[in-house]
Amino acid sequence: MKTMKAAILTKQNTMEIQEIPIPECGDDEVLVKVMAVGVCGSDVHFFSEGHIGDDYVQYPHILGHEGAGIVEAVGKNVTKFQPGDHVAVEPGIACGFCPACKAGKYNLCEKMQFMSGPPVWGCLRQYLTIREDFCFQIPMDMSFERGSLVEPLSVAIHAVRQARVKPNDRVLIVGAGPIGLSCIAAVKDCGAGEVMICDTIPQRLEMARQFGARVFDVSKVPIQEQLADEIAADQIDVGMETAGIVSGFGTLIDCVKRGGSIVLVGCPSADTAPIPIGKLVTKELMVNGLFRYRNTYPYGIHLAASDVAPFDLMFTQSFPLADAQKAHEMARDDKANCMKIIIHPNE
Repeated sequence: MKTMKAAILTKQNTMEIQEIPIPECGDDEVLVKVMAVGVCGSDVHFFSEGHIGDDYVQYPHILGHEGAGIVEAVGKNVTKFQPGDHVAVEPGIACGFCPACKAGKYNLCEKMQFMSGPPVWGCLRQYLTIREDFCFQIPMDMSFERGSLVEPLSVAIHAVRQARVKPNDRVLIVGAGPIGLSCIAAVKDCGAGEVMICDTIPQRLEMARQFGARVFDVSKVPIQEQLADEIAADQIDVGMETAGIVSGFGTLIDCVKRGGSIVLVGCPSADTAPIPIGKLVTKELMVNGLFRYRNTYPYGIHLAASDVAPFDLMFTQSFPLADAQKAHEMARDDKANCMKIIIHPNE
């Protein structure tokens, strides 16, 4: 075969299934037959709005960066893989030479090529090529759906590291979407104590409960009121904002104990927000931003293969590539019933 099918984003809210050439495998690359792709919130923003902040889609474009599949072919310099291997694809290809890369923070690479981030094409196609060092073998008995989940789990692992979560820490997470649930799993796996999570969507809170978290519906009563006694007793060590809600930062400043830490995981819905600076200073809170992840995929594969959480519950809908537009419309319009939608390009 010389061509493959791909879901091409041709304009806002419009995808077309087109035949495009199968990419040639470079000397240091592997050709992957894509078996499962998770739909991320960033994909939905690019699909429906055409941009995230100042990052605008250049049409035609291919979305998708949570990918797993089967090695189809390898370049002549490749030593780690052979055809038939099952792999998870780390979608951010760093240059390796800029100051950030040399400092070991390759997720901040100045020349990062991130799949689905314009203008780099993503995973919603039957085949893709990727550098050998950004491809990771998964167990043959791991589902490709769990293989695709390694990407959001990597975000959660990086969040745990940024927040310096310690054994027995009590953690409060704002937002019970896919990243919030992934954070529950990562926090539990590192030995933290009680994990609490708040949201306004009952279906998501119920799933978070099944992941082992203590849940709070904040649609009517703020979390500060519901946790007033624990806040007063300095019992919340770490806060994680995963929903991208600007007020979530202020909420965590209120809730986290003096000397605690906060990590901002979600993509913010606004560039600026009112912040209680006085509390931030007098409580001496450590605050970290988070941008994707680095050096997380091996641990992410371990986590995805574990029983620390019922990960398969997250896969709420499944679509073939032909229905990629429907999948993104559902993710956009039905957040209450959609957790992680999976698209199967080779079904």
